[in-house]
Amino acid sequence: MVSAELVKLYRRQRYYFIGKNSVLKKCYHLHRALTQQRPCYKQTFYKTIQTHRCMQLSPTLDCTQACLFCWRTLPSDEGFPTQRLKEIPDDPKEILDNAVIAQRKILNGYNPVCHPKVQPQMWEEARNPRNVAISLVGEPTLYERLSELISECKQRDWTSYLVTNGTRPDILEQIEEPTQLYVSLTAPDKPTHLKLCRPNISKAWERLNKSLDLLSSFSCPTVVRMTLVKERNMHGIPSYAKLLNNAGPTFIECKSYMYVGGSMRRLARSNMPHMKDVRQFAEKLSEQTEYTVIKEDTVSRVVLLARNK
Repeated sequence: MVSAELVKLYRRQRYYFIGKNSVLKKCYHLHRALTQQRPCYKQTFYKTIQTHRCMQLSPTLDCTQACLFCWRTLPSDEGFPTQRLKEIPDDPKEILDNAVIAQRKILNGYNPVCHPKVQPQMWEEARNPRNVAISLVGEPTLYERLSELISECKQRDWTSYLVTNGTRPDILEQIEEPTQLYVSLTAPDKPTHLKLCRPNISKAWERLNKSLDLLSSFSCPTVVRMTLVKERNMHGIPSYAKLLNNAGPTFIECKSYMYVGGSMRRLARSNMPHMKDVRQFAEKLSEQTEYTVIKEDTVSRVVLLARNK
């Protein structure tokens, strides 16, 4: 179970507990979509979601890694015990029901009556979410009822984006397919992975490689996300290229590490690449892979590549 200290910490950071071990938090892109009518780059890239109707949640606070670039506050940042949590999985239906309730509480602050920059129609639509981003804190494949959660989304005619660090290929082998699957690749080799991602399970690098090998078995769109950290993982492009060509995801996202949140305790502002750095990395990667740069978003400092075919 989650410790009382950790619960207090997350509540202070405006996380909503939608179960004993599940949380939801307002996304920055939700705020921007409602107040500026500027969608998240995912909506611009993939067209399968509406930013103002998306919820960002996690069905577990447990994780298999303690990545230096993670913007979440890690238990170790606060001096809390770092041992893995022993969680009782929350009910998938209750998670989604409570998520809608929490999202509507957040949206009360955007009521067009009090917030003239918000369009009434968008606000009403936002109160009835249609997409779940299963990516906030923790590693979602540690949630024992993940397939049920994805199935519950489908039954409600919602889309689901699942983001995993790839350390549980055994789960990916038998999981219910989401609308879109993300696997994070943030190192070209094992030594870099160990230093940057700090796994707390054995053979994490080997597990990640197995997850990459599984991507071709999915019928849904797959994305390899690469969080780029200056002076830490922007080397070894030939090694990255080999991994990506073998995995064959539908898309590749090259995204800048952002110097925000808990990561500011672990990294420096100088570790955050500029957009030109991300663009140059993506172009070099394109030269050595079967992928072509097709879109970019300068605000989020992300470049999208797609398979040539």
